[in-house]
Amino acid sequence: MRIHNMAYENHIMFALVSFLVARITIVFMFLFVIVNCIINKMTKKDFIIRGYEIFTLTPDLVEKYGNDICKSLDQIPRVDPHTKEQLLQAKSGDRVLYKKWDHSFLLLDEENFVGVIMGYERKSENNDQYPYNSIYLSDFAVAKEYQRKGIGKFLVKIWLDKNRIIGFLKLDGHLRFSVQTNLADWNEHVKKLYESFGFKKTSEKKYDNRTDNIYFLEVFKDH
Repeated sequence: MRIHNMAYENHIMFALVSFLVARITIVFMFLFVIVNCIINKMTKKDFIIRGYEIFTLTPDLVEKYGNDICKSLDQIPRVDPHTKEQLLQAKSGDRVLYKKWDHSFLLLDEENFVGVIMGYERKSENNDQYPYNSIYLSDFAVAKEYQRKGIGKFLVKIWLDKNRIIGFLKLDGHLRFSVQTNLADWNEHVKKLYESFGFKKTSEKKYDNRTDNIYFLEVFKDH
C-alpha cells in the first residue's frame, strides 16, 4: 500500500514539475519576445546577417532612403517611375495595402542602401487570379552596385522567413504568399528565382502593355 502511495505521489510530483517547467518556459519566451520587440522598436534594426543590416521598413526610412529605393525599383521597366509619395501611400488605387509596414524590409550596408523588399496582406478578390487571402510580395529591388552577389535571393529568403514568423496570416486554415511578375523573356531570372522558393504559377494577368505571371506559395496548412 505504501509503495502504491509513493508511486502515486511521485507521479503527481512529476506532473506538477512538468507543468511548472512548461509555464516557466512560456513566461521566459514571452519575456524574450517583449524585450526583443522593445530593442527593435528603439533601434529599428531587426538583425545583422552577412554583414548587412536588415530593418523593418518605416515611413521615416522611406523619407531618408526614398530616392535610392525609387531608383532601384525603376531598374524594372514600367510606364511611370516610382515616387517617394507612392511608397508612403496606404492604398494602391482602390486596394488597401494592409499591414504594409509589417511586411516590408530594407537592407543596408552601414548607411548605404543595398536593397528593399515590400509586401502587404492582400485580400481575396474572389476571382481566378487572386482567389485567396495572401501575403503579397509587391516590390523588391537591389541597388545596381550590389547586384550579381546573390542579394536578390537573400532578400526574398529574409522576406519569407520573417513573414512566416511575424505575418502568419492564417485564413481559412492556410498561409499563402503571392507575387506577380512580368512573363517576358528578359524577366526569366526573376521567374526562376521565385520558382526556386517553391512558388507555382497559378494564372496570368493581362495589361495594355504587358502580361504578368501570378504565383502562389502555400507554406502552412492546418489539418
